[in-house]
Amino acid sequence: MLLFKSSRMSGFGYSNPLWMSVDQPSESASGSDSPKLKKAEAIHLQKLEKDAADLHLSSLPSDIAETFRVWPVNLATCKLHHRWVDLAPAFWPRWLRQTDCERPEKERSCSFPKGMKCVRAQTVQIKILAWNCLEIREGSKNLKGEKCEHTEIETSGEVKRCLWRQVSHPVVTSCIGLCK
Repeated sequence: MLLFKSSRMSGFGYSNPLWMSVDQPSESASGSDSPKLKKAEAIHLQKLEKDAADLHLSSLPSDIAETFRVWPVNLATCKLHHRWVDLAPAFWPRWLRQTDCERPEKERSCSFPKGMKCVRAQTVQIKILAWNCLEIREGSKNLKGEKCEHTEIETSGEVKRCLWRQVSHPVVTSCIGLCK
């Protein structure tokens, strides 16, 4: 199967090392170190800071006004958590970066007074390949009658037709504070 993978995968379009990896990523490949993710977080933070800068706090001393501008930005910031997950040899690429909003066990509110929680604001679909096998009966045709490249495997007297299928996998790319 490995030889089949290496010869057929080049046309798949594996091109997103931010979200997927053929080999086990090193511990240093954490999401927080990714320049692309840092840039996305910085853009989101700039929007929040711009909104806070528009607050009319001129009647307060400048240091207190700055504190009141920074506080809601810090409170409203929802961070993504990242970890690499091994999907097993039946998927290619085998390693995917799993992301989600702050873990529920922390239950950090992103508002004052409390009541808002960090939830998924945006997801993207990445494409991966899944190795699928179907039992075939004697005399059966290709799936949907179409000609396709596949591998036939015989196990315990059963014949299975196996092929790589492209599947979508959702990835959380940003979080936002919303009411429960």
